[in-house]
Amino acid sequence: MAEQIRATPRLSKSRFQNGCQCALRLCYDVNEPDLAEEFTEEQQARFDTGHEVGELAQRRYPGGKLITADYQHPKQALEQTTDALSEAFLPAIYEAAFEFRNVFARADILVRAEKDTWDLIEVKSSANSKDHFRRDVAVQYWIARNSGLKIRKAGLLLLNRDYVYDGKKLDLDDLFAFHDLTNECASRLDEIGEKVGELQKMLAAEEAPQIKPGEQCVEPYDCPYYGHCTKGMEFSEQPLDTLYKLHPVRRAELESVGIKEIREIPEDFALNEIQARQRRCVIEGRPWGSERLPELLRRVRYPAHHLDFETVLPAIPLHKGTRPFDQVPFQFSCHHQESDGGQILHSEFLAQDRNDPREPLAEALLTAVGKRGAIFTYTYFEARIINDLAAAIPSLARDLKALLDRLVDLAAIIRNHYYHPGFKGSFSIKTVLPVLIPQMTYEGMEVSDGMMAGAAWMQMLETEDATERARMDAALRAYCRQDTLAIVRLREVLGQ
Repeated sequence: MAEQIRATPRLSKSRFQNGCQCALRLCYDVNEPDLAEEFTEEQQARFDTGHEVGELAQRRYPGGKLITADYQHPKQALEQTTDALSEAFLPAIYEAAFEFRNVFARADILVRAEKDTWDLIEVKSSANSKDHFRRDVAVQYWIARNSGLKIRKAGLLLLNRDYVYDGKKLDLDDLFAFHDLTNECASRLDEIGEKVGELQKMLAAEEAPQIKPGEQCVEPYDCPYYGHCTKGMEFSEQPLDTLYKLHPVRRAELESVGIKEIREIPEDFALNEIQARQRRCVIEGRPWGSERLPELLRRVRYPAHHLDFETVLPAIPLHKGTRPFDQVPFQFSCHHQESDGGQILHSEFLAQDRNDPREPLAEALLTAVGKRGAIFTYTYFEARIINDLAAAIPSLARDLKALLDRLVDLAAIIRNHYYHPGFKGSFSIKTVLPVLIPQMTYEGMEVSDGMMAGAAWMQMLETEDATERARMDAALRAYCRQDTLAIVRLREVLGQ
């Protein structure tokens, strides 16, 4: 067994985590990494945020030494770590390297504790202690402790959602919160060791494991080999996983009797109203609309406004009064129609600098929608943003809250009064729009979803290239404008 372990490629903590998600993913990581899809801009933005949060966390423990050898030079990293550990008065080590049983890891931060013990700290750009985060700490604890390091505490350093930025200087002690996982890590030593052996044995085998695509392809992260694993596969047009809000227990009940598609669900199987409607539409192969739908869409207080916000959720708060991951609106689009069938006009706002965009955006919004008429949105999201704006800007709170009574959620109307088999259980505007209005699509747009919009705005603010800035500005305006024009067109199509 020992020879087999030595013969296998070195595992890193990230490879270990990938192997826990899917053994086949680990096989590809080791043997065929070129099969992976390239990182998306959204993923890269998350990585960049993680690096920024990690650097701030190091400043929370000042005076430490950074292990500079990169991940392609593990031997040098191990040697630098050994040297750093021998420095009697060194208060902290950043990116310390450890290895045990051919498993290699870098600890985000080691902080000197009492006597010759250390605190092992894993930093995450999140406010929540997730299962795979805790496993990340556990495998580092297993490696470090077994390699001879004495660990006093091990845990997660997460962002603190209760911290409110004063707009002047970040308080790093309050910005972060330490979650002690020492006892959990100690209790998982055998579990981690067994899993390491299992993965190493799998890697030493002559053939890769046979694993079919499933939930592990997206949990806890999207697998970069999904496209390769599903290449040439034929999928059902209406599989069970597209049934609207199907509970895993109910899904298991259906799968236990061999049911794989919505059309196969027996009529006596208990479904909620929307699920039953979806099943019927799939079987009949045609859409359904309630008799009330045209009336609901035509009974409008004009002028009708059609509103959409774009927001950014900075892990590190940028503006006074905000917390980590607060949604900060930086853009809106609004299409206006004075009367039924009347001319459609457009207004918009896009923040152009790093100053707090909320008050100028709120003022522009109140001017755009005036004091009359319905304000159509898609989902309740806009109502939540307006409420947040009212709380943040007391001088405008009364006028902003007055908008709430004028909001009409088009998504709720569609969800309760219309279904098309092409929706496949989703009422997202990105799904509904191309089904009902094929010529309106988000495909090919440089910015095509809300996460991309937030990342693009931050990129626009950071660049000093005027051409690049103008390109991102145009892409953001085009995307937000598409969302509100979509609400207009969906009202027209469904109101006929």
